[in-house]
Amino acid sequence: MPEPSPWQVWIDTGGTFTDCLARDPQGRLRRAKVLSSSALRGTVVEALDPRSVRVREDWGAPAGLVRGFAFRVLGAGGAVPVDEYDPAEGVMRLAEPIPEPAPGAAFEVRSPEE
Repeated sequence: MPEPSPWQVWIDTGGTFTDCLARDPQGRLRRAKVLSSSALRGTVVEALDPRSVRVREDWGAPAGLVRGFAFRVLGAGGAVPVDEYDPAEGVMRLAEPIPEPAPGAAFEVRSPEE
């Protein structure tokens, strides 16, 4: 059985947005437009417990992509690391508890890389 192809990634960084195009090992193309600040933004749907929130986002990123990113509710306190994210369920599990965000609150996850 042949080895699967590695991910192929093409990136065009602009002043405000970065356009990303990738071909996964199965040959499917994936596209994303993200802020050039390394932050992905979305909205909190509900707090499930002190370390889990259900979110709405339109990144189209695969599971595992934001593991280790810093999660913060905009206009609130500091950031905490993301332990895992299930895009199918929209559930983000955080490494530390946070104060309960209000439904509809804007949040961002920020990569440790630019």
